[in-house]
Amino acid sequence: MPSIMTTAFYLIPGARLPQGCAREVLASLTDADRTRLTALGTGREPPGIQRLSEPLHEYSPHRAWLWKVLTHRTGAPVIAPYAWMSEHGPRLDQEFWSINFWTVDPSGRLARFDFAEALLPRAACAADTVLAEAGMRLMISGKSFYAATRDGLDFSARPFEDLCGMEQDHIGHITHLALGAGKKRVDELLHKVEEALREALPDETQAIRGLWLSGGGRSAPVFPPSTFRSVITNDRTALAWAEDAGIPKAYLGTLKHAKWPEAPEGDRILVVDDLYDAWLRHDWDAWAKRVPGLLEKLDHWIGEEKAAHLTGNVIVAFGHGTSATLVPEKRGALGFLKRKNVVSPEDWLLDSEPKSFEANGEEAA
Repeated sequence: MPSIMTTAFYLIPGARLPQGCAREVLASLTDADRTRLTALGTGREPPGIQRLSEPLHEYSPHRAWLWKVLTHRTGAPVIAPYAWMSEHGPRLDQEFWSINFWTVDPSGRLARFDFAEALLPRAACAADTVLAEAGMRLMISGKSFYAATRDGLDFSARPFEDLCGMEQDHIGHITHLALGAGKKRVDELLHKVEEALREALPDETQAIRGLWLSGGGRSAPVFPPSTFRSVITNDRTALAWAEDAGIPKAYLGTLKHAKWPEAPEGDRILVVDDLYDAWLRHDWDAWAKRVPGLLEKLDHWIGEEKAAHLTGNVIVAFGHGTSATLVPEKRGALGFLKRKNVVSPEDWLLDSEPKSFEANGEEAA
């Protein structure tokens, strides 16, 4: 019986650098790192460039990729209900939204604010009263706040995770990162919640600079189930998508694991996020320093492919709403006589747009 062709998909968020600094940052890498990056591009077809995400989600196109591939659904990824479920919350037939409190860290960047555990009951009581008046229900898991509603909101916003690390000069513009006919209602609601919290906890809320509602939508089991056999990522929401897509929990995991799960033969996904935080913060020195760790992880997992019965791999590097996909070079019967194609690091790590698009954002044929 012939073996199944199985592929490992390595997703690298934050790998593609802005054109204004890309060549300088790549030139700062050591010769050894550049050699290893060139090796990753050796024996590959020219990179396939795509725009994957709408403007509000352009800082997390890897999530758009995972959402579409795992759930077979289009549009913006639904985050909040799956984050809730990943924290062992039950599935509820309601629209879920994440409520996040934000502050500014010592470096002047936007950061998440969490209430101390002892203050959670008082904070929850204050917020719940306001949400109940608006026909919503407050749900809490750990220190995470959610709003559940049976009536959908005509509203969308940049995921809070994508705001974290935003520089102080840009924080004043975050109101432009939320859209929809329900925006005014949401702004008024969050203002009332903030007022209630400050009244209940005047000293403890001084560091809060604002509230943010995002990630809204409903969870629903995926049918037909995903054809992928395993997903490894540190993103709890993506693991919840994968589980909802029919991938057993035993075949899911984080990068703490050293080996591929013993899953049935088939395609697998692994997300290596070493560069992502530095990329979000535009800290290119930190980005360059994390490249060796990224390469070590890729070397390790590629070395584990044979034991997992994987016959090849695809590398997907993500940038500002875009992706560059490196697939194995097509080689005919006499391919061994031909020199392998080499894709230089600049060809896939320098962020760029596809050559042309249709109106819906799909790459034109």
